[in-house]
Amino acid sequence: MTTRCRPEVYVAVAEPALRRALPDVLESDGFDVTEGAARVDLQELLWTVEEEIVEAPDVIVVEDAVISRAELTTIKRLCDEDTPMFVLLIVGSDESAERAAAMGLHFLYMPADVDDVRTVVQNAGFLNGARTSNSGAHHRRRHRAGPSVRLRSVA
Repeated sequence: MTTRCRPEVYVAVAEPALRRALPDVLESDGFDVTEGAARVDLQELLWTVEEEIVEAPDVIVVEDAVISRAELTTIKRLCDEDTPMFVLLIVGSDESAERAAAMGLHFLYMPADVDDVRTVVQNAGFLNGARTSNSGAHHRRRHRAGPSVRLRSVA
């Protein structure tokens, strides 16, 4: 697989304002952004990563409205296998938040502001060349974001 020049972010969100603005904001910050248009796109991405056809994106930003439990389980398995990616789940309910926390994934509550998501993605550390993930010591660190961000990081 080839080495990337810029960190890659995969975005799959249903909320219209976030879906319109987030790719442009992240691209202006120096990320290559791939947008998932449908659940099928996310399933295909996860399959190609599992089969080692493509390298995992550095960051996956996904809304709970566009991801199934099976896809969450696949993401968790990839993270457990030390696939170097950071996953941010945007949740609309406490149940989804509890599921994300139980899986060790980072999450924001809806309505998520573009700047809140941007801050979390920037703080994941990919722009300086470091590749972190959802596994290991990374979970023990809390993200420092503005007071309006309802971010949970699992210890």
